[in-house]
Amino acid sequence: DKTLNVPEFPSRNGPQRLVAAATKQPKNRQKVRLEPGHSPLDWAKLKSSGKDLRGVPHLGKYTLEDIRQHRTPEDAWTAIQGKVYNLTPYLKFHPGGEKDLMR
Repeated sequence: DKTLNVPEFPSRNGPQRLVAAATKQPKNRQKVRLEPGHSPLDWAKLKSSGKDLRGVPHLGKYTLEDIRQHRTPEDAWTAIQGKVYNLTPYLKFHPGGEKDLMR
């Protein structure tokens, strides 16, 4: 019986393990099971399909009041760094689940 003498990585008392053990982990984080056909690859396919995912007839400027009117799972918008995004088509593809994006 030949056993390879390979060093363990990260080592038992090495800095990688000590840092990982000291790092706070998020509490109450639950995995969300995505519906069939809603994997990251399915989202990439949909994005590159040429289908219009904007949800608006034309590009324009929107106020925060306009965005507040779109906060249901059937019609969800958000603003990030001054840009407005229609999240509706992405909700079922999000790894954290629909609930995570709608909070």
